[in-house]
Amino acid sequence: MEQVLLIANPGSGKGLAEEYAQELQEVLEQAHQIQVVLKLTKKMEDATEWARSACDEGFDTVICLGGDGTVNQVITGLMQVDPDKRPHFSFVPLGTVNDLARSAGFDLDQENLIQQFSQLSPVALDIGQANDQYFMNVLAIGPIPSAVLQTESEVKNKIGKLAYLIDGIKAIFEGEDYQLTVRDQDQRSYSITTKLLMVCLTSSVGGMGQFFPESDLGDGMCRLYALKDSMAVSSFQTLIQESGLPAEELDNDHLLSLQGSHFGIVAAQEETEAIDCNIDGDQGPALPLTIQVHQGAIQLLVPKG
Repeated sequence: MEQVLLIANPGSGKGLAEEYAQELQEVLEQAHQIQVVLKLTKKMEDATEWARSACDEGFDTVICLGGDGTVNQVITGLMQVDPDKRPHFSFVPLGTVNDLARSAGFDLDQENLIQQFSQLSPVALDIGQANDQYFMNVLAIGPIPSAVLQTESEVKNKIGKLAYLIDGIKAIFEGEDYQLTVRDQDQRSYSITTKLLMVCLTSSVGGMGQFFPESDLGDGMCRLYALKDSMAVSSFQTLIQESGLPAEELDNDHLLSLQGSHFGIVAAQEETEAIDCNIDGDQGPALPLTIQVHQGAIQLLVPKG
């Protein structure tokens, strides 16, 4: 690590992102004796464009400060770089749920975490791709993720994860069921009716760190779960809190559980409106979806100092 680009979303972290970035810049320069350049985003595309051009500008590491959306934007830019030239990556989580940070064992106290950047350890990080969009955490389909997508930023800032929970519960009772067909990497097909389908790369989803206890950030696999009835959805959180979702493949009346590196998802019947997915908390592509995992595509620098 010789030249580092810091990318900060100044609106994240309740407006403290720039202050945190300046603290991090000082820690990196003193601990590693390196050159650090700080850039503050002004528009949504900035983070992706800067990450994509970082290598050409001489940076070997990109570190961002922001929520899951900012992290996704930076990773999207890095994935457009030749793998042999792709800069290393790290981040300071400043969002509402910060699932990648939880899964990678980051300290969620920003002040503590910044000091830990004095010592960094590389870890291989899988990146998912759905059609032409990348994700590092979760892809979700159904009325529950659609409701979460519409949760207002102002409400999220005030009550955090509770805002997602409130909108998600409403969707359980008010949202329509989706008729989907899932195809796995062995070309087996599963026809399901669901209010929630997820394709996950990390052990933490929605801020619940024991979602998939056996998940590995670099194993080249994603986990697909679809809840088939309202009872399964309503007992969802209890299941996670007790033991996490099962790692084995299942296809019963309540749950479809699959594991693989490739999946296809299509609407089982012609829909009057397009069915969109939610990627890392933001708008994703519409069905049909082709999903694949790029194993170890990013070298994630985990703070250990």
